[in-house]
Amino acid sequence: MNARRRRRFEAKRPRSQEAMITAAVGGALLILYGVLLALSISGSNNAARWMAGVGVFSMIGAAIALGKSIAPFRDQGFDTLNRWLGMLLPLIALLVWIWTYLIGIIAG
Repeated sequence: MNARRRRRFEAKRPRSQEAMITAAVGGALLILYGVLLALSISGSNNAARWMAGVGVFSMIGAAIALGKSIAPFRDQGFDTLNRWLGMLLPLIALLVWIWTYLIGIIAG
């Protein structure tokens, strides 16, 4: 007998526009955090001030993006990777900014 592998041909699920936007916001906030952290470590006094000021708005933006990413995450009709990225990137960004503020309060 010929052992052929069966292939399933299913239509690809569409990508959620809302999940892509929330992933982009979360990724941008993580990049912003990395840049400000690198500048702060290098000794720039202004970067530490910017990090404190921009961090509040970044946390609010990450929280809003995380809230908006829950609706597409529940919808099974969209691409799985897209939904996960749309939820995880804002979540990671929010946790990183909160962690930074907690470290600043404890060490500060």
